[in-house]
Amino acid sequence: MKPSERLLKSLTVDNLWQYVIKALKRPRYAYDLTRSLRRLKANMVTVYSVLYKLEAGGYIKKTFSEKGGGPSRKYYVATKKGLNELKAAKKLMLKHLKELN
Repeated sequence: MKPSERLLKSLTVDNLWQYVIKALKRPRYAYDLTRSLRRLKANMVTVYSVLYKLEAGGYIKKTFSEKGGGPSRKYYVATKKGLNELKAAKKLMLKHLKELN
């Protein structure tokens, strides 16, 4: 694997939490989220693992919605803490890019 390919993997799959928080700026259910992250080549188990860790850390939260008397659906949404962490990560990445120029 070329160094640039390892970098891409590191920036995407290995740091999937950033993409998850970004996607959860609006409420989404887990399956919808995994479909939207397919382009990153992240499998469903990895996405669910990231969801559980982010929820445990308070970066995202679960909400429930009932539709027409049917079963309730579990949705996830980013918290203020999660959005602040994403903002900090972006700032750190921009700083790193400037150092490479």
